[in-house]
Amino acid sequence: MSKPSWATRIFWHPPDISTFWQWLAWRTRRNWRKLSVPVHRRMRELRHATTRTARCAALPDVIFTVQASLADPVTERIVHSGVWEPVETAIMLRLLAPGMTVVDVGANLGYHAVIASRLVGPGGRVIAFEPEPRNHALLTANIKRNHCANVEVHRNAVSDEVGQSITLHLSADNLGDHRIFPDPEEADRGHATVVSTTVDAVVDGAPVHFIKLDIQGAEGHALAGMERTLRKNDDVVVLFEFWPYGLRRASTTPEHVLGSLAAAGFDLRVIRQDVDLPDSSATLTDPATPREILVRVSQERFDQVLNLVAVRYVAAVAAL
Repeated sequence: MSKPSWATRIFWHPPDISTFWQWLAWRTRRNWRKLSVPVHRRMRELRHATTRTARCAALPDVIFTVQASLADPVTERIVHSGVWEPVETAIMLRLLAPGMTVVDVGANLGYHAVIASRLVGPGGRVIAFEPEPRNHALLTANIKRNHCANVEVHRNAVSDEVGQSITLHLSADNLGDHRIFPDPEEADRGHATVVSTTVDAVVDGAPVHFIKLDIQGAEGHALAGMERTLRKNDDVVVLFEFWPYGLRRASTTPEHVLGSLAAAGFDLRVIRQDVDLPDSSATLTDPATPREILVRVSQERFDQVLNLVAVRYVAAVAAL
């Protein structure tokens, strides 16, 4: 009996591809969320699995080293579109200028830090904080890859005390969702112990023009540790995530966070996520009082988040 041709073997007896999909599931990450990633994203991940890089759409000469798995939302967005948080990116592009000092609290893989480095130039300074080991390694790699000599990296959790031992509760599928408080619904989270510092201690009285703050509910503690910096710099702009649920779980309150900024003379603005970014005249933020902000977001719902800008000087308000 003659041996079947290659065409017969393929079309009449399709190869067993279960092994491939098992490998792919392991490659992306071993949990159900990875298995729900659409096929076209899986194939895109295979293309990037070796190089693990993505080009920045805002600054095309910037290339990021990213996580190998597209299941991480930061990685997926940067690989897919070249942008992470497009409106926040547009605000940085409008406000940052050569010679400025930028503080990036919760730098993750370095997207904002590298962009800020290019915008403030050799005469500027970027201070980036990232305590989680994997993110810290990517942050360091991206700073080196893009020749950001004006960036200094601190592997500390930013809080209201210096030298405190803090436990990070690590997310396996979202490397931007590490928290300082436990989640009873995610008891299997890993842990990492990090040492805290404050912005005031690191900046040590130097001028600061822009602060980006995104640390999953720990923003209240970080703001308390930068009171001197905020008081000394009248023209500083603070871009931060406002997550009432996380703030309360981290032993602060959303009312205190907004009230302290308002008492310090900051004009609070809600970042609009529906802006037509190609229109350079578009308004990126809406002014709001603390009371108006609090009624726009639930303090009990996990998924209720706003991104805010706190600003004091007229030129920045006009730019927004």
